[in-house]
Amino acid sequence: MSIFGVIIIIILTMVLEYFVIIWFKKRRQREEQKKTQPILAEENETLKQRIDELEQALDKSLEWNLSASPSIKAGTLNWPKLLLFLVTIFASVIPVYFVIQERWNKNLISIRVIDEMWWAVPFFRELAFPRFFLIVFALLIVIWAIVLCWPVRAQLAFSKFNVGKTQEDAPLSDFKKKLWLGLIIAAFGIAVIGAVATLFIKERIPGWELLLALSLYLAGWAVKELSIAKIRDFLVTRGRLILDSVIFIIALSGALYAFWGSNNGPHLIFYLLFIIASINLVKHFRQIHPIFWISIISLVAMTWNIDAWEYVVIGDEYAFYKEIRNILENRTAWELVNATFNGTFVYGSHPYFSSYIHNLFMKLFDNQNFGWRFSNPVVVASSLSFFYYSFKHFIPRQHAFVVVIFLGFSHYLISFSKIGYNNLQALFGLGLILAVFTWALKSGRNVAFAFLGLAMGLCFYLYPAALYIVPLPIFGLLIFAPPVSKDRLKQWSWILVSMLLLIYPLFYQPQYWQEKLAGTLLHINFASAGQSPLANIINNFFYAFFSYLYTIEETHFVSTSFADPLSSTFIVFGMATLIGLAWKKNRSALFLGGSFLFFVVVVGASHGRQFPPTTRMFMLLPWYGLFCAYGIEWVMEKADSLYSINGRNILILILSSIVLVNLYQSYKVDIQRVDQYQGESALFIKLVREISATEDVSKKMYYFVENSSWNTDGLEIIQQVYGYPESPAQLKALYVDENGRLPENAQEIVSSNQSIILVKTNLNESLRANVDQQLQEWGLVSCQICNPNGVVYFDVWHTGELDWFCNK
Repeated sequence: MSIFGVIIIIILTMVLEYFVIIWFKKRRQREEQKKTQPILAEENETLKQRIDELEQALDKSLEWNLSASPSIKAGTLNWPKLLLFLVTIFASVIPVYFVIQERWNKNLISIRVIDEMWWAVPFFRELAFPRFFLIVFALLIVIWAIVLCWPVRAQLAFSKFNVGKTQEDAPLSDFKKKLWLGLIIAAFGIAVIGAVATLFIKERIPGWELLLALSLYLAGWAVKELSIAKIRDFLVTRGRLILDSVIFIIALSGALYAFWGSNNGPHLIFYLLFIIASINLVKHFRQIHPIFWISIISLVAMTWNIDAWEYVVIGDEYAFYKEIRNILENRTAWELVNATFNGTFVYGSHPYFSSYIHNLFMKLFDNQNFGWRFSNPVVVASSLSFFYYSFKHFIPRQHAFVVVIFLGFSHYLISFSKIGYNNLQALFGLGLILAVFTWALKSGRNVAFAFLGLAMGLCFYLYPAALYIVPLPIFGLLIFAPPVSKDRLKQWSWILVSMLLLIYPLFYQPQYWQEKLAGTLLHINFASAGQSPLANIINNFFYAFFSYLYTIEETHFVSTSFADPLSSTFIVFGMATLIGLAWKKNRSALFLGGSFLFFVVVVGASHGRQFPPTTRMFMLLPWYGLFCAYGIEWVMEKADSLYSINGRNILILILSSIVLVNLYQSYKVDIQRVDQYQGESALFIKLVREISATEDVSKKMYYFVENSSWNTDGLEIIQQVYGYPESPAQLKALYVDENGRLPENAQEIVSSNQSIILVKTNLNESLRANVDQQLQEWGLVSCQICNPNGVVYFDVWHTGELDWFCNK
């Protein structure tokens, strides 16, 4: 983002704020001067205050015991229950201890008796878990039995979700009714014409006409649901807060870009704008919901170190960058509009719209690393409010807060968001679907069900795993609002037609559906893999179910487990709580528990791979957060019933510790454990950065000694992303001849003070020996470049000017 771009955006926003909000305020003041406030308005205000008081009272009744309980009289302690409680807590810590010892401390705990029992059971022998998991399985059963048999207080029950009755639409004037109906009919008419035309025009996909139809469709619902008075009142009451919040988010993004994304430029202006925007937002502090601040801090935590050399490369993510730069940026706006609903872009399976999101941030910031990867932290932080809105209607609000904190600071999401994938768009889609689904159930309005259908249709154009989200609201509606009446059937119909309106272009793209077979059981040849589909599903079900505690494969910058160790100790209690509530036929528990099992199967067990893929297992995280919240509640409730505790301090301590453990795991443990990605490309960027901090890197030339089949194309892409070195022309290859030696005319090149020679350790051993001898004869000296775990990837040869670097 250029400095001028930031300034223009903020100035335009402030101008909008003045001409829209101030105008509405003045107009409202003039109206109030002409007439007194109606009695009905006073009654509505009184009713609002009364509702707010009732909501506050309800929240207090659902709160955990955050204040210290009355002291327990001496001699009244229930020692047997206290002992059982302590034993249960100890049992929940043992699995975490085993995992930390094995993964963090590299000390596999082996107990001979347990090992023999493990090998004696054929099913266990097929599992890739460490043998101490036999103890984990046993402890899980014991803990669940204790939690299920130990009576719980009333506040542990899920909130009684109040499904709204089917609301009749508010009376409309004849004009608005005709306009609404006309816009809806026009939208579907244009879509039908476009669909028919596509049948006769070869290789055409609906584009501009569907965007027009969607615009008319949304305009129709806006005409039906909104009015000038509603818009005016909203802008007067909330508009200033929203615009100041938007200004703050833009300024924060600019500050993050200045800190982590820009190699040079006027950084000070970004920081000044952020300070001004922060001061401007302070006056709204009491109005801002805590979720906003959690999302902001989460955005900073995920963006932190986004340009670090450890995150340079996974291996396949640069295809997204290349397609954006080579295709999207070389097309006209009209061509991009007509490609919006093309479902086969990157790797033939990722839709164009998904890459448009990446491209948007690259346009706003830059075409380098920050602009490319920053969309992931933004997508995750934006989804938190959706998850909170949905969960707070199913469970107590305090539990929903814990879920949001768990997600916002998940080491999994912090580490995985550093990759230039589009995967985390599926997490946003999941949050959006849950929020709109909850709105539809709560309000019972047709517009909410229509928007639910659009949200489901949007999932078809995000990361392919988002398709697993589509059955979720259907499952929920069957529980809460089955189509057993005329009104309910009408609502279901709005869902169907809205979704079809958005996805019908995909019916003309058979490749889109064929590509979706990848990552499913239908795509795997189990005969050659030596494993039956059923065995694969069962094994992966166990791997996915216990992934909160232990993940078999440590890939994509995520290590050890998908939840942090501290949260894992509480998750096991929350699972048992959910099972108990579902057994009592609590509909909220049935929906959330059934959803979790559904995702364990389709996301974690139906992919046909040997182990659950890290690239999509993040979709289980909201449920792990839910279990963590109920686990914390169960522990605090039992501790309070057995002995007086200060619940507020304990809760703050637990949540703060969860955040700190996640930050430590993501920025320390994950980096150390997943060192297979700290290879040639990453270490090269590290090398160039360190040299550039001391010398004029633009004058350096980097020569890679290689076979003739190698070229610098891959490194040139990485140079384009990171801006190191300054120009791709500084990357050169030195090819060995048929005798395994450098040509004699290379002596002049390598002997220059501006030349740095890199010999990779994966070259043929005899070839390396010949090259090393030759470079020594030419008077060069060398040092080794290795990652933090001591794995050597390069020998760096130079004329002596890099002694300071080699001697560090």
